[in-house]
Amino acid sequence: MKIAKEEGILAYWKGNGVNIIRIFPYSAAQLAANDQYKAYLADAEGNLTTPRRLLAGAMAGMTGTALTHPLDTVRLRLAMPISGYKGPIDAARSMIAKEGAMSMYKGIFPTLVGVAPYTALNFYSFDTLNNKIAEAGVPPGVVTKLLVGAVAGTMATTVCYPLDT
Repeated sequence: MKIAKEEGILAYWKGNGVNIIRIFPYSAAQLAANDQYKAYLADAEGNLTTPRRLLAGAMAGMTGTALTHPLDTVRLRLAMPISGYKGPIDAARSMIAKEGAMSMYKGIFPTLVGVAPYTALNFYSFDTLNNKIAEAGVPPGVVTKLLVGAVAGTMATTVCYPLDT
């Protein structure tokens, strides 16, 4: 209520444009990296142990995060009350000019600490549930994939929420 009163209703979406721009390369990098890491960590027959599957997911999440963290930093700066920035380009230029290029990576370590277990569990759960469903003879349709993704995401979020907090 305070945000709406002081900054207007559109303040709830401050920085969302940058978030939308960020999510495409983040998701693409994360999914592609997961497949690459799984291929690299698999044995000669293409099998992955649970620790290696978790490691692939963690590394995929960290890869996507490392590549797009500057956009997330700009998004967060823009979302601050009365940020003083005219937009994402102004925010990035101002940050680099006043704080140096590494300011775009402020907070990367705690972000990686949080994203690694989340993506590890999310990808692991998704793969494991898909394998169990395939073994049960359930056809891998769109609805099944959506439900599996929702369950995997819920499991990973539930376990990792204290890191986010």
